[in-house]
Formats: sequence, structure tokens, C-alpha cells
Amino acid sequence: MIRRVYEQVSKAQKIDELYVATDDERIFKEVESFDGQVVYTSASCRNGTERSIEALEKIGDFDLLLNVQGDEPFIHPEDLDQLLELFNNPEVDIASLRKPIEKEEDFRNPNRVKVVSNEFGEAKYFSRSPIPYSEKGIPDQAFMHVGVYAFRTNILAKLKDLKPKAIELSENLEQLRWLMSGFRIFLADTDYDPIGIDHPEDLEKARALIH
Repeated sequence: MIRRVYEQVSKAQKIDELYVATDDERIFKEVESFDGQVVYTSASCRNGTERSIEALEKIGDFDLLLNVQGDEPFIHPEDLDQLLELFNNPEVDIASLRKPIEKEEDFRNPNRVKVVSNEFGEAKYFSRSPIPYSEKGIPDQAFMHVGVYAFRTNILAKLKDLKPKAIELSENLEQLRWLMSGFRIFLADTDYDPIGIDHPEDLEKARALIH
């Protein structure tokens, strides 16, 4: 899994350095076995953002940081390039991906996070609830959030110091802490449909797609 993700991300044209950040010795040794770059981070990291911040402190000084979770073996390299292109706009400090929702089961599924954005591609709210509201069917403005993030590195220290917000805890979505604190998140469009790999049967489905 880790090797597949690493190889997919390495195909992006705009990425200068690629590291796996982990607190697991098994993952560390696996990355070393295929000559990937890897850095140890603390087991106390509560989320991918904290782990990214700690990794950045160890690997050096960069203008942008892209955080891809280790269970995204089918991530599109071209989407990562598109995401990084958003930073040509000096107003962009945080960027992520969105995908049009095509299935009503995804629209109603609380594990599929939805995002509403304005006409400039700026996220206004994320929710596990089906938004915008529709009694049945999928509204044209319905988008799924794809949880890949890119940051200007000078913004990460500010995010690290933020206190949790009640609405973030209610939705269990870390990005709401940033929005509620006045930070802006811009979105690039993708047709990538993430496959959640949380159980052994999910892994078997992923293997079937590869083969």
C-alpha cells in the first residue's frame, strides 16, 4: 500500500521532494526497502497535519507542503499538480480537492464528506450531512471533499496553535477549525473517487482494481 501511494505521488511533476512520515517501524523499514525517503514522527501526532508539521521540522525548509494520506493508492498525480498550481494565486494559503457527487448513496453517506464552495472555488463549509439540502436526488452543487491538502509552510505554525472549535468537534472534521478561525481553503476539481481502505475487505477490493 505505502509503496503504491509513494510511486503514484512521485509521478507528479511539481513535487521536488517526497517523504513518508510515520511512527511505525514496520512502515519505516518497508519504505527503506524500496529506497524511498522516510522520516520518523511522534506517536502523539493526532492527525496528518500535526504529523506533516513535525516531519517538515526534520527534513528542511520548503515553501509548500503537500499531505497525501497513506491509504490513497489510486491518487491521480495530475490532480496533485493541479492542486499545487492553485498557489500561483498569492491569496491561496491552503488548498484541497473536490469531486462532483454522482451517487445518492455517497450524498447521504456521513463517511463521504461534503463541501460547499463559492463561485471562486473557495470552501465555505464541510459537513458529513448531505449539503446543500435536498429531499431526494443530488443537487447540481453537491461536491465530495477529497482529503488531500497542500499548505504554504509559513501558515502551518499558525494552524498548529489553533484551539479546537465546537463545530469541528460536532462534525469531527479538522478543517472546520481552520475555516472557523478565518483561514481560507481553495479547491481544485478532480474526478478521482477515493476508496476508503479501513478494513481487510477494502484492501482486497483495492488489490482487485490494481490487477
